[in-house]
Amino acid sequence: MNADEFLRGFVDYASPKLDAYEQAIYLYLVRCTHLEGLTDNLVSVTSASERTAVGIAKQGARISRNAYRAKLQSLERKGFIRIMGKEYSGTRIRVFLPSEVPGVIPDTKTATPMDLEKLDFYTVTENRDAIFVREKGRCFYCMVLLNNKNRVVDHIVSRPKGSNSYRNCVAACLQCNSEKGQTAADDFLRALYRKGRLSADELDSHLAALVQIQDGKAPPIMTPTSMTAEN
Repeated sequence: MNADEFLRGFVDYASPKLDAYEQAIYLYLVRCTHLEGLTDNLVSVTSASERTAVGIAKQGARISRNAYRAKLQSLERKGFIRIMGKEYSGTRIRVFLPSEVPGVIPDTKTATPMDLEKLDFYTVTENRDAIFVREKGRCFYCMVLLNNKNRVVDHIVSRPKGSNSYRNCVAACLQCNSEKGQTAADDFLRALYRKGRLSADELDSHLAALVQIQDGKAPPIMTPTSMTAEN
């Protein structure tokens, strides 16, 4: 076992996925296996519970045997160990290093950079959601709160001239989307101001935000799964 690689993997990636008990028990199990050149070993729950996680239970007590067994099961569910079965001298447990647990350490070698300019924010559900988040769940035009029944994604510049880019998509309510039609977004904002639905300050703020979006200075926050490009 490469100690430096293990320590980095544990501290940076594994420990955030484990509670304090699980961390202490996992490190003890690594001590009993990989530090001895083994991948699995017999562990006595009785003796292990006395040696592990001392002082982190209530009032500084040792972890109980029942709690220890529960944490072993939790570690197994999370993929850090495999409980192979009971033998005369204890329970045989196989211990996996952080690099061996699927999904713990990101595979930076295969990760591809996300190109926002190629993503479709109008027809792809995950990307549409990112637009709603960028607008903080409100209609870009009238600022009404949006929900699953009244929200749509609206083109700043209507199709076919406008694209499905994040630079050309905003969250909108059904009413504004219907009223706007083919009208340019800035002209529609001015119409809302004339109707008294926006104040002068709100109009100026919305027009400035519109420029920011079109200039690509207000990109939505994306997750790794939101990477479907426009055809």
